[in-house]
Amino acid sequence: MLNSKNSSSCIKSRRTAPPTSHISMSRMRNFPCLMIYGIVIIMQQRFRCTGARMDFAESDEQQMIRELVRDWAEEVLPPTIAKRDSEQIPPSAEWKQFCELGLQGVTIPEEFGGNPVDDISESIIIEELARVDPSMSVMFCVHVGLCAKTIVLHGNQQQKETYLPRLAAGEVGAYSLSEAGAGTDAAAMVCKAKLSDDGSHYLINGEKMWVTNGEQAGIYILFAKDVDHPEYGVKKHGGTTAFIIERGFEGFE
Repeated sequence: MLNSKNSSSCIKSRRTAPPTSHISMSRMRNFPCLMIYGIVIIMQQRFRCTGARMDFAESDEQQMIRELVRDWAEEVLPPTIAKRDSEQIPPSAEWKQFCELGLQGVTIPEEFGGNPVDDISESIIIEELARVDPSMSVMFCVHVGLCAKTIVLHGNQQQKETYLPRLAAGEVGAYSLSEAGAGTDAAAMVCKAKLSDDGSHYLINGEKMWVTNGEQAGIYILFAKDVDHPEYGVKKHGGTTAFIIERGFEGFE
């Protein structure tokens, strides 16, 4: 279920996930690094070396993005921060207003409705939102990074065509990895996935907790162990696979 009064959202899932929602893990051996995406993105290309000196100057476009996000954040976010914090309410209404800036698709290619920017510009958005309201910054970071960017980098063409336009339009993306007994030790997860006998869907059984953006999202990147994977039961992390889950899938609670 999704706990509407607690940021530690929980997903209980039974029958769900058609086979097309499976994301190949062959190129995702280093995928856990995306857990610190917000830190990595700030470091990537942060320093441009010109001869013997480091160039810290921002481009005109980067400065424009900084001013745009700073002005918006300072005007829109402060009036509701205290109430949202005390009542543990996510910035859902503020997200809709933020989407009017057109920055919710900065990691999505234009062909799927996105408005891509360079890594430094993306880090500037994260920085300026966090300067006023860290919860809004985390929401943005997970949406564009752990959800949208994952599909951009590792999804197949059908997955990209199905989900990226929706994320670019502002439908919230979430990331679902942790469980009650599997937080920092993600390989200890017990959530399992098995392809049905007729191959029409995956049956996913388990519970997820601390789902970032879980309460307001419509699209989730969820991890489970594929029991049919050849490494399942052989290695601790064997069979760990990413699935794209929609809130409306059968069995989603």
